[in-house]
Amino acid sequence: LDIILEKKLADNFDQLIDLVRKLENSDISSFLRQAFIAPYTSDLIAQMWEISIIDDQFGQVKSLFGLFIPEADQMRYLRRNTEIHEYPLCVHSNKALKTIEFELKNIRQNDPELLSFLNEDSIFALKWSCLFHDIGKIYPELNHEKTGPKLAVQILDRLDWKPSRRILSLIRLLVEHHQSVVKFSRLSTYTEIGINKYLELAERDPRRVLLLYLINVSDYKSVNRMFQQKTASIDSIFQETMEIFHQLKNHGTDKTVTKIVNGFLDEKIIEAKNQVAIISLLQRCIIEDVENVFLKPLSAISKQEYKAIHDNTE
Repeated sequence: LDIILEKKLADNFDQLIDLVRKLENSDISSFLRQAFIAPYTSDLIAQMWEISIIDDQFGQVKSLFGLFIPEADQMRYLRRNTEIHEYPLCVHSNKALKTIEFELKNIRQNDPELLSFLNEDSIFALKWSCLFHDIGKIYPELNHEKTGPKLAVQILDRLDWKPSRRILSLIRLLVEHHQSVVKFSRLSTYTEIGINKYLELAERDPRRVLLLYLINVSDYKSVNRMFQQKTASIDSIFQETMEIFHQLKNHGTDKTVTKIVNGFLDEKIIEAKNQVAIISLLQRCIIEDVENVFLKPLSAISKQEYKAIHDNTE
């Protein structure tokens, strides 16, 4: 919409209220469904937030978006943790949504095979969760990561919308864990632990791995301009995790995703155990004696290996 049309709609806001009130919940649900699977949802939401008036009686902003979802107006101009967050809640949330759309466009151009993990329901759940990932902050006395999933689903319920349990479960997951992958990615000293936690949270489902990455990286980039340039660790843990699923191609059709993931985790556990054993052995060699701690036991196991190491040591 151009600015003139936006102003005309704002000037006739009372008529918009009457029109929305006449709509059935099914009409609103259908409209929102189409809006959130469209390519440019963020532009539509921005315009619906911009078409607004000041309520003279209460001094509050009422927007077109708020007529459909009243909680949206509570997100207007709300600021939390201003030392980190550069934007009001509504702006940050819509920036995150716009970033989601940008990331999806990049995937479509550069790695289209990833899109095979997503369908319209997944796109809807991702975008809905992204826009309302911080909705719990409208109640500052509560933990927004715990309150947010309930609120995001309650809005759908209030509109008599009945998505499948799978979609509702996905929305709850994405809203509650919109920062979890960021936290996992910071376990740089223990990358395997971060990947394991990531896979466990995603229930070893490549679709969930992708969706969790998208909401985390989009939220993070939208906090402030500095964060936008510092996503290397998030990108890295996502790429390493997705590499497990790409191995499906290399192993043919005889191995399932679960088998490959379990194999990867088993290998990591063995590597971790070997590293602990090596470190323990080296520590004993330093404290005690290399000959008695390492070389003599090795001689009993393999004369050939003992001779090679012994000759090399001398």
